[in-house]
Formats: sequence, C-alpha cells, structure tokens
Amino acid sequence: MSGHRKWSAIRVSNGDRERQALVEQEARLTDVLLSLFQMRERRGVSQEELARIWDTSQPNVSKIERQSDVLVSTLRRYVEALGGRLEVQAVFPEERVVLDLDAHAPGQEYAHAGAKAVAEATS
Repeated sequence: MSGHRKWSAIRVSNGDRERQALVEQEARLTDVLLSLFQMRERRGVSQEELARIWDTSQPNVSKIERQSDVLVSTLRRYVEALGGRLEVQAVFPEERVVLDLDAHAPGQEYAHAGAKAVAEATS
C-alpha cells in the first residue's frame, strides 16, 4: 500500500485541526444567526414588521440576520424592536457575571468599554 495514508493520519494534521477549529467557529456563529431568525419567527414577527418597528428597511433586517458578526448595539436594538431586553453574561467556572453595557465608567461621561459587572454565584 505504498503512497497511501490512513484517513485517521490525514485527519489529525495541524492544518486540519486549524481548519476544523474554523469550521466549528463558523458553526457557532451560524447557531447565533439562526437564533436571531428563530427568535423573530417565534415572536410571530416578519422581517417587514420588524423593519417598520425598528425604523429600518427589510433588506437591512435580512442582512443583520445573515451577518457573521453583529455589533452589540445592533443586537440590542434588534431585540428591543421585538419587545425584549438584551442581557450579556460572561460565564466563568466559578461565577456568571452579568454585564451592564450601558453603564458609564466612573469619572467619565461615556465609556465605550466601561461595563458594570454584577456577579452571580453559580450553583
């Protein structure tokens, strides 16, 4: 069997590991994007209705639902247009931290990266 390699040997090469990591990352992003679409659908709202509530266009709503990277501010407006409130959590082994992305950093009028965190012990 000269010139042939087992599939298991080919599959575990570094290039394949990197490629697999990219595929897995894309799958996670796709899950998030599907959930935007599914969240809107579960609320019984069409893209046209959401666009009207949000004061944007239907193609813009469609574009956001298909994007692989969405700004938190865009996601917040999307959720609020559906009647919800966006919450962001950082999950650590010992705790969950709810981030208040609207909080102002002390001594500053507005801090883009300043987030007030409220820790919740995980059980």
